[in-house]
Formats: sequence, C-alpha cells, structure tokens
Amino acid sequence: MREQIIAVALDRSFLLDPLPTDEFAFKRRVDAGQGRLTLIANEVARLAATILAEYSVAARKIKDTKNAPEATTDAAQQLARLMSKRLLASSPWGPLQHFARYQKAVTARLEKYHADPARDAARMSELRPLEQRYWRLVDLLPHAEARFYGLFSWGAEHGRTLGGASPRASWPQGA
Repeated sequence: MREQIIAVALDRSFLLDPLPTDEFAFKRRVDAGQGRLTLIANEVARLAATILAEYSVAARKIKDTKNAPEATTDAAQQLARLMSKRLLASSPWGPLQHFARYQKAVTARLEKYHADPARDAARMSELRPLEQRYWRLVDLLPHAEARFYGLFSWGAEHGRTLGGASPRASWPQGA
C-alpha cells in the first residue's frame, strides 16, 4: 500500500495535464510539484485509511448478517469489485474518493435488509439485468476500450448507493 500511496502522490503532484513540452515548463512543474508532494501524499494516505476502515466495517457486516444469503452474496461481490490489491494505483482519483461512501452503502443496505427484505429483492431484480448487460459488453471490448468503459462502472456503483436511499427521501440520497 505504501508504494501505491507514493505512486499516486507522484502522479497527482507532477503528471497533471497538460504535460510539460519544454525544459522550462518541466522545471516549473517539478518546482511546483515538490511543494505539494507531501500534502498530496498525506491526503492519499488519509483516503486509503478511510477506505480500509470502511471496508473492514462492511466486511464485518457481511460476515455477521444472517438469514440474508442473496443480499450478503451480492454485497460481497460488490465489495470484491471495489477492492483490489492495487486499489489506489488502478483506480482513477475521482471515483476513488467515493469508495468509502460505496462501502458505507453496503453496510447500510445490510442494516436495512431486515426491515424490508422485499424492497431489497426488488432493487436487486431491477439492477441485476443492467449490470449483467454492462459487464458482458465490457468483456467483449478490446483492452483500451474496456478501460474507457470501465470508468462508467463507477456510475453503476453510484446507482447502487442511491438504490439504498431511504424510501422516505424526496429524492435519492447516497448512504
């Protein structure tokens, strides 16, 4: 994880668009990045700690939830899609900032399950066909295009988060 934090901090400090095109611009980028590197590394480390803490809570909730095999299996699959060994290095920075919220949504979903299992089943039946079609399409694409469409998978995670919103909410809210 340490190497990933450093790599992400270096990318966010020095490899911003537009990339330098001459020596003067390169030196200016290096000078500007050096001042931000420690701050950005600390920000990335805090985000990683938050993500890991929420992952721990969600994984524990999945393990402790009884009498909801379909919901826990789906939640475990969602959590497995979110978390990987190269999480920081392989995820775009924008969506990465929402991982803790997605994991909180998993926990909230399982907490709400016993109040209304039919609602959870209805949400799953609405979402499952859409996800299956999406992932089949991504599997058929060449690698470069699959990476591009992979960015849209964060929209699916956001949709899952909104799906767990309170039924009394006037508009969908994330967990």
